[in-house]
Amino acid sequence: MTTLVKINLRTLKENPNAGNTISVVNRGSTINASFNFHDINILEKIADCFIIDKYSKRNIMSEFHFSGRVIKKGPKVFYNKLIKLGVDPSTITVNIENHFHHVHHAPEPKYLYKRTDPKVTCKSCGKKSKVSKLISDESYYRSTDEYIYYENTCPACGTVECADIKYETIEQALERKG
Repeated sequence: MTTLVKINLRTLKENPNAGNTISVVNRGSTINASFNFHDINILEKIADCFIIDKYSKRNIMSEFHFSGRVIKKGPKVFYNKLIKLGVDPSTITVNIENHFHHVHHAPEPKYLYKRTDPKVTCKSCGKKSKVSKLISDESYYRSTDEYIYYENTCPACGTVECADIKYETIEQALERKG
């Protein structure tokens, strides 16, 4: 018996980015900060959320200027911690740099959707497994210089092509949706 893996019609929608071949991905952020304070020992109190890059004495009054990177906990927690320690808010500067990367890829599809995940029964051992739990693998054989792709392998007994599975096409789903 062939199991049909259908497209979940509740998740089927037009992709607003259809056809795009470039995506912008945020590869993380760097949070830089600087502030002035009279006690160099403040560094021990903020070591859990700040890495110092440099510091210098600002004036005769023994005020220090600190600059570095905020780590863990985020800029708001860091700022509030400095205020509680008595740092003058007018000396605090926090800059967030986002690191964006352009990724080139195949055109995005016209539709976005998720599939249902029915259970299938292994032809060999009879164990029921969800389609998503079946194993697919690719092996390279050096002696014959071939790649062999194994699909729908039973996770219990290892039988390849353990079930007959057919996937609904987008056209069939759109017709079913009406």
